[in-house]
Amino acid sequence: MRFHNTNLAAKMTRILVVDDDLASLRLLEVVLTRAGLIPICMRDAQAAMEYAVAEPVNAIVINDVLPHTTGGEVSLMLKSKRETCHIPVLLIGTLQRVDDASYLSQVQADAGLRLPCRPPELVSTLSQLLVAPIA
Repeated sequence: MRFHNTNLAAKMTRILVVDDDLASLRLLEVVLTRAGLIPICMRDAQAAMEYAVAEPVNAIVINDVLPHTTGGEVSLMLKSKRETCHIPVLLIGTLQRVDDASYLSQVQADAGLRLPCRPPELVSTLSQLLVAPIA
């Protein structure tokens, strides 16, 4: 299972990944690392939001179903902050709503991806979202 995106690799792109499921988080970490990206993995949505405010990241991949909140709610909070409103948010999840343009617009997510997905699909979606390097 090898896939590479040399355009992304050259950017030293930092991706904040938020998922409460450790196995899913590790899988996403492997996929993104093999694509030449730098994943910063977190299991807690609140900690992830604080990290995104304090540290530069190029994009955020967040599971839409988390304990105590949803990825959509986290996306709305991130998009409402001056420090993080420019960061692309990719919602992932098994629920149909991550495919729903109306839901994505409502929570101000930049894209959605239904799980399970193939690694190249995840990398391709991120590639489309990453248009500017870290400021």
